[in-house]
Amino acid sequence: DAIAAETKAVDISEKCRKSLRLREWKEALKAADQLLEIFPISGPCSLPWVCLKCEALLHMDPHEVGNTLAPICESAVCIDSAQADAWYLRGKALFYAAHDAISTTSAMGYLRRAKEMATELSCTDIAQRVVSLMSTVESFSKLRDQGNNSYASGKWTDAFDCYSKCLSLDSSNLSLKAIILCNRAAVCIQCERWKDALDDINLSITYNAQNAKAYTRRARIHQHNNNLDAAVKDLQTAVQMYPSSENQERLNQAIEQRRVFMTRKARGEQQQQQSSSNSGRPSSGAPGGGGGASNFGATSGSGSFRYFFQGKQQPQGNGAAGGGGTKGPQRPFTAGPGRSNSSHSYFGGAGAAAPVSTAPRAKTYYEILGVSRTVDEKGVIRAYRDAALKWHPDKWASEAPEKRTHAEAYFKEVSIAYNTLKDSDKRRLYDMSGMTSL
Repeated sequence: DAIAAETKAVDISEKCRKSLRLREWKEALKAADQLLEIFPISGPCSLPWVCLKCEALLHMDPHEVGNTLAPICESAVCIDSAQADAWYLRGKALFYAAHDAISTTSAMGYLRRAKEMATELSCTDIAQRVVSLMSTVESFSKLRDQGNNSYASGKWTDAFDCYSKCLSLDSSNLSLKAIILCNRAAVCIQCERWKDALDDINLSITYNAQNAKAYTRRARIHQHNNNLDAAVKDLQTAVQMYPSSENQERLNQAIEQRRVFMTRKARGEQQQQQSSSNSGRPSSGAPGGGGGASNFGATSGSGSFRYFFQGKQQPQGNGAAGGGGTKGPQRPFTAGPGRSNSSHSYFGGAGAAAPVSTAPRAKTYYEILGVSRTVDEKGVIRAYRDAALKWHPDKWASEAPEKRTHAEAYFKEVSIAYNTLKDSDKRRLYDMSGMTSL
């Protein structure tokens, strides 16, 4: 029976190692569990099979691997190859579970212990694996710090390059790839590469669906794209995972943003319907709508109109039927806080009256910072930092003159909004004034 069990164990162990080489983690784990049925985990000969199981499990649950190996490593009374392998896997599990400076330093400590054992026992295979992983951890730590420092300094290209290099270090470390993709998405957001940011954050969530920060970051992208239902859904997920006051405030802001957006959208659609209806109504000098000028200077039935929504123009028609409908005089459009002044035309024939303005109202200080009216002081400070970083004139130095001018104007509005809302007395007076100006 013992010989039969040993023969069976050899076959199963070969199957397990083959699955590991093919990265078929579940099959490898299944085979390792079969081995431990033959050699119980409490038995004196079980450690090699425990290590084999941990090697498969760390790709699915590295935290469990760390919990399994910690007491085994710390209570060892002798040094052998299995012990060296256990220390190696303990360091690898920690590197797969966490990626901050403290965790990588601890992982390097475990790996150095494994290297000492492997060298003492002349276990060349284990020593090579340890040295290779130590090189990966050291490279990651260096690139991580460089990327984080570049991000903090606003050197977006350098940060993007460092995070990209991190992704090529260990293709099996999905947790590492998830956090690096999340960081690179933040860089893309700062550079307003919104599509790249969304691609990275979607892949990050695919690799690790339990990171609340990834959902808040994706929500920010959805908010920029006016995909507000998706933004609210992501923030609800983030609050469920990590119910902090900061995440709850972000959710409240997104809900308020969605409400305002839907209200303005409905108002714009209503104005569009009214304009379409008016454009088909005959003027007072032309019974039956024969050729008289209609509202907005278009002939009866043309349906041409223009309306403003959030400072943008909808495409206009090609003029009235029969070649009529010339472009009317230019009318200045006064921008609200944070908007540049520009001239927008309206359709009008000779002597036609200007239509009622549908230009959006001036933004409130809350809207300039992108926060709700219930935001607390910390939320104001956080929003100001994000807005100031985005609109700082230095960032726009290489852009066209009109973009630089717009950025400088908006940066001033951001500063004014922040200085008002951070001061409780000024904020109270501002709220009492109807939230227009001070």
